[in-house]
Amino acid sequence: MICVFPSAALTENQYASNNNNTNISLNDKNVIQVNAAYYSVTIKQKVKAYRKIRTKVKVRVKVWYKYKGKWRSTYKYRYSYRYVYKPYYKYIYKNYKVRNIPPKECKKATKNAQSSNARIKALAKSLTPATKNVSVPNPNPKPTAPEHVENPDPVSEPSSEPQIADFNGNETAYQEAHDTWNETNVSYSSYLKAKQKYNQYLQDYASYQQKLSQYKENITVTKKLTTLEKATNIFNWVRDYVNYSFYYNTRRGAVGTLRDRKGNCVDLSHLIVALSRAAGIPARYVHANCKFSSGWCGHVWAQLFVNGKWICADASNNINDFGVIRNWNTKNDILKGVYSSLPF
Repeated sequence: MICVFPSAALTENQYASNNNNTNISLNDKNVIQVNAAYYSVTIKQKVKAYRKIRTKVKVRVKVWYKYKGKWRSTYKYRYSYRYVYKPYYKYIYKNYKVRNIPPKECKKATKNAQSSNARIKALAKSLTPATKNVSVPNPNPKPTAPEHVENPDPVSEPSSEPQIADFNGNETAYQEAHDTWNETNVSYSSYLKAKQKYNQYLQDYASYQQKLSQYKENITVTKKLTTLEKATNIFNWVRDYVNYSFYYNTRRGAVGTLRDRKGNCVDLSHLIVALSRAAGIPARYVHANCKFSSGWCGHVWAQLFVNGKWICADASNNINDFGVIRNWNTKNDILKGVYSSLPF
């Protein structure tokens, strides 16, 4: 069977198909643009039919004849024609339309999606806060260490400048002493400059160590939660904390499913729809026949309206993500209906 339907269904089957375990992005089949009032569905169906056939039939007939004055009988065969009806199978195509429920009809509480319930509202509020703290890379550069400076070897401070009178007028001795004093004085001046540079290095290094101790590779900032993040939080919570249980149709509703922490595809969808509507996100139901690895089965999942698109959310299998299908073939689901309130 073939269905022309722009959405994707998920499965009740708890085992993934070997040939369909692929990721589907939010821009792929699981995201539906709202651009039509109806979905057009075409089904290729195999039906039994009969054809009239003229056949030749061999018939045994009793014949009487007279032999030596007595009547005797015998059997002869003759052929006649008659019509029979033989069955055969053919394919027919059925077309029907399914209404595309708009977001404005998918906001209110219903009998089984009790979005106004206190427990539902409290859980939705905890899953969809207005802001969250996130760790991001520090935009400020990491402090850099100052260029290393060696501590200079100490140099003795020179004595007072020699005077010629100290040498009794001996200019040669005075000149030699003065040259020696000049050399010592230059060395000491260079030492003072090097020592000053080294002391500045120590101050810079101490400042670097203090800044380095205060520097963090990542910083915490407050970020506003997007609608997509809120919807993902709701889906992930239902998928991870509510167990799947097989049965038909609605049995618990959203409140009962939250209380018992288990439900089938219908009740899991009730809970997702209720939490989403309580958080201000329009949500609806989709009903279709889906082909699992074990065969065809009716199935229900939720769709959440995020950023102008309907995104599929099926929490009946832990390998699924919000807007991602991994456990059945999404190309041949047969759409049965789209609802703001599920009738079963």
